[in-house]
Amino acid sequence: MQKTPPIYAIILRMSDTLLVVDAGQTGARIRVVVDGVAQAPIEMPGVRNDTPLVPQWADIVRAALVTFADHSPTQVAVGSTGRGSQHTAAHLLGLLGDTSVHQVAVAHDSVSNYLGALNHQNGVIVAAGTGVIVFGVGQERTWRVDGWGSQLGDSGSGFSIGRAGLEAVMRAHDGRGQQTSLLSVVERDFADIEEAYLEIQNDENWVRRIASYCKTVATLAPTDAVAAAILDNAARELAHSVATAAVKVGETRPEGTLVGTLGGVFRSPELRASFETHLQRALPAAKIVQPLGDALAGAGKLFEVDETSPLRSAISYA
Repeated sequence: MQKTPPIYAIILRMSDTLLVVDAGQTGARIRVVVDGVAQAPIEMPGVRNDTPLVPQWADIVRAALVTFADHSPTQVAVGSTGRGSQHTAAHLLGLLGDTSVHQVAVAHDSVSNYLGALNHQNGVIVAAGTGVIVFGVGQERTWRVDGWGSQLGDSGSGFSIGRAGLEAVMRAHDGRGQQTSLLSVVERDFADIEEAYLEIQNDENWVRRIASYCKTVATLAPTDAVAAAILDNAARELAHSVATAAVKVGETRPEGTLVGTLGGVFRSPELRASFETHLQRALPAAKIVQPLGDALAGAGKLFEVDETSPLRSAISYA
């Protein structure tokens, strides 16, 4: 019986066409690969982790099947945030029973991010967007670090940065914290800053809304000490997670440990520079490399994972 990680990547393949889905909280990207040629992706709304994921994936796949009806897909693979069970692929295939789909591959989005960034090479990837996931692959085992969601983890994620920024704003407002230019920016978003917490709590998309302030923090970091400290702390957390994963899978060899970085958080030059500094201290053998591709590209490789690879146990097939 195969294991399936807590977050999933799903891929659809058709006779000579593969339908690939990368479903995150912010949005979902879908594309087909025809005769080995990847077509331009389309975008759809993302998934919510507070409701069952498999039906959401099925809805995305059904919509994609209509869009790509000319290709008559028969296989599917999707990359998605969330939690499921070792029977996830079978569940999804069952929900697609009246379609042309005959095979499904489902994997944690840590796996799709990994395959996208490092292909089948050993090493560690860190994907930091709204949430964060760190995934290491060694000769005999894989290891996941964080990705525990906004309430229990996701240290260094866009959400954690946005939340830290909003907390700094409220502390500056009530006098407990250092003054910051974040305050005036956030004040413009609310009629009454003291009612902001109520408005956010009642927003069904509160995770995305809080994460959206990551950009504000990153923009102000070059000139604001509070924002800069928030980014530095996030970078330190990400570096610590990467070093932990590398040790767990035995990837600390002197010749270099491959580290791939993905996600919008790394678009900040200040955070990236701080991350590289902290990582060099925590893992001297780290060798940061340019990702070969993204999670969408990685999801398209789920059917290619060799049966002898430790990654195989992290993918559900049906």
